[in-house]
Amino acid sequence: MTPTPTPTVTPTPTATPTGNTATIYYKNTAYSSSYIHYKLDGATVWTTAPGEQLQASSFPGYKSITIQLGTAAGLTAAFNNGSGTWDNNGSSNYHFAAGTWSLVNGSISAGEPQADSVTFRVNVPASTPASGPVYLTGTFNSWNAADPAYQLTKGSDGVYSITLSLPAGTAVQYKFTRGAWTNVEVNSNGSDISNRALTPAGGAQTVNLTVQRWKDL
Repeated sequence: MTPTPTPTVTPTPTATPTGNTATIYYKNTAYSSSYIHYKLDGATVWTTAPGEQLQASSFPGYKSITIQLGTAAGLTAAFNNGSGTWDNNGSSNYHFAAGTWSLVNGSISAGEPQADSVTFRVNVPASTPASGPVYLTGTFNSWNAADPAYQLTKGSDGVYSITLSLPAGTAVQYKFTRGAWTNVEVNSNGSDISNRALTPAGGAQTVNLTVQRWKDL
């Protein structure tokens, strides 16, 4: 008699919980060591200062940590260097929901760290010729009013844009032209405007701007 084979019992896999962790990438070049002091949403108890130390990550300049949230939706946090210097978002602290986040120079963005860049998106007056062109000029290109490397691209929505690799913390001044100082942007009444100024926060940053009027139109 052939014995009846014993059925193989396949264990039921345990589902991996989703959305119950927050991974935070933090960049602060002023800190040799970085700590996160936090409390979970719905809780009143914070970690013991200075908190948990962040570890080196594969992204240059960023340290990271993954925090178990349990049933909480997120956490409130402040950062410090372990020696009494704090980054607490101007006393407002930072909030992170479940997921992956990047924080640099006070600016939070979703996902892993991106290379430092600034995308300028510019709305132009209706009087702007259909073909433009529109240029970005500033301290980064010796104020060349018609530098082909800094010509913006017109999108299907009529908005002009350009992306520059500008290091975080590097202050720049700039204006928009149509290729000459005789057609530079001005105030709505035709008077000259001050140079625009920007200090990139780091990561992939987008700046939305409007040109009120061109000097020759």
